[in-house]
Amino acid sequence: NVAIMGPSGGGKTSFVNALCDRAPYADVTGDIYLSDVKDGITKFPAEIGFVPQDDIMHPELTVRETLFYSARLKFRRDVTDDEIYKKIDSVCRDLDLWKKDGSLDLRDMPIGSTEKKTLSGGQKKRVNLAMELLTEPKIMFLDEPTSGLSAADTRNVMELLRKMATDREIAIVITIHQPSTIVYKMMDKVIYLKQGHLCYYGNTYPDSIEYFVSGENPAEAGPDAVMQRMEDLSPGQ
Repeated sequence: NVAIMGPSGGGKTSFVNALCDRAPYADVTGDIYLSDVKDGITKFPAEIGFVPQDDIMHPELTVRETLFYSARLKFRRDVTDDEIYKKIDSVCRDLDLWKKDGSLDLRDMPIGSTEKKTLSGGQKKRVNLAMELLTEPKIMFLDEPTSGLSAADTRNVMELLRKMATDREIAIVITIHQPSTIVYKMMDKVIYLKQGHLCYYGNTYPDSIEYFVSGENPAEAGPDAVMQRMEDLSPGQ
């Protein structure tokens, strides 16, 4: 798991969009390699998953319908509906949207809206993840996946991403804002940006905290102390 962090306006989302080739940046130069293949991001789009910060789902569709139509748009025509439904069941089981023992089944639950709530914020984020996992990507980018979630949902989503990285061997790259120390420790590497400049890339805990905040206990300082230090840095420092 790789986190991208930094002050607001630091270029986190722009950096991710550039990596995913999701937006034209005329002034951005450089090469992007995927598995040692130059421009692999554009050559192997099926291996890339992207989860935006805002949920893009029709509120009146059920979880199963949302996943089915998303898959139908992405898969080849020769993939049958039955094959898609099997993938949906598998992904829903992995993401705790359905349990075979009958204790939980959200597959036929409407997505819901602000006016008519059905799924929680954390559950909607899981559906967003499921939409991308159906194509079995090798790398997944997530823009602020914990934004607007409660502390409990944030921890659940991060634990889920940790599990995905381990069980499915997916490289996870996320932008995240002010995580707790517990959540911070779940990430292997961290990139700190300020106004588009790289300030740090390396191991997350405790290395990144010790790099920015010397002489303090990393557990007590936490990522908040790093963000405070980032505010004091000049761009490129």
